[in-house]
Amino acid sequence: MRVKELHEESAAVLATCASAVAQSSWGERIIPSPHSATFGPHEFSLDVAGGYASRNKNGDDESAWGTVVGVNYFIWQNIGVGVDTYADAFTVPYLLNFNGIYRYPIKDMGLAPYAFVGFGRQWKYDPRWTGDIGGGVEYRFNRNTGVFLDGRGVFGDQTYALWRFGFRLAF
Repeated sequence: MRVKELHEESAAVLATCASAVAQSSWGERIIPSPHSATFGPHEFSLDVAGGYASRNKNGDDESAWGTVVGVNYFIWQNIGVGVDTYADAFTVPYLLNFNGIYRYPIKDMGLAPYAFVGFGRQWKYDPRWTGDIGGGVEYRFNRNTGVFLDGRGVFGDQTYALWRFGFRLAF
């Protein structure tokens, strides 16, 4: 049964990605050109990723792998907000995180280190409010497509670490 749920969740994530990519030309997405990477104001992006948490959905002291989906909007070049969800149970989101983000683009290299701080709410399994703080780095292949890796500490009744790694599609 769990394999079937995993396949359904994966299909939903892939459909979301395909829809987002279809809105821009394929050439812009797949041609590497990091020197043309831009990290501008009024930028919207979609994160599709995997994640690894040091605790599972129930708050047990067992590590867990899962999927991550998020959206980000940069009001200014360096300051933005983000919303993401992480699901190791492969169910409709049982938690939601809200973060303020500061990034420092290094345009010549196509890199943007960033830091974030925020809060979240988990409704199912182990209901609780959480806070988080973390940082990461994004590498843009071109102005629309990149990869990212970040980590965060999550604080609440219990403390754990969450690592995310995946694709970021900018619009």
